[in-house]
Amino acid sequence: MQTYREFRPTGFDVAGLGCEDRQDWLVGPCSITRDSEILCQSNWHSMIATFEDIDPNGEDHEAHSFGHWACGWFEIVLIRPDSAVAQSAKEIESALADYPVLSDDDYSEREYNAVIEAWEGLDLHDRIRECARAGVSIFAARRDNPYDVSDYIVDALRG
Repeated sequence: MQTYREFRPTGFDVAGLGCEDRQDWLVGPCSITRDSEILCQSNWHSMIATFEDIDPNGEDHEAHSFGHWACGWFEIVLIRPDSAVAQSAKEIESALADYPVLSDDDYSEREYNAVIEAWEGLDLHDRIRECARAGVSIFAARRDNPYDVSDYIVDALRG
């Protein structure tokens, strides 16, 4: 992990901008932006939950939000060096180097909910078209859960 003093969101940004009294704090291994996909969202929320369990009063970690010219906004977490949260962050960073998901349960739940939401967002005409593409009865378009209709449709809704 790097210190906030060294942190630059992109190569075009100034390192350590703002947070003058946190320049020596560490930047957490996960961040989130306006456009973050489900895996990134899951990892971020799982990391924050872990840190809150260790440090419920927020003395050793702080989430910071910034406006940004490229992505609209982003959030990072700053971590007090030599704290229990810093040790946990190092473990998270190491775990992510081996496997990209911090919590399979959280990720699966978020992915499931996103597919359900996408299905609910389709009007009946679009659902019928998706059923026809999948080779299932167009009457399945009235079902509330695309997981009950077709794996093909679920995959299409995942994007």
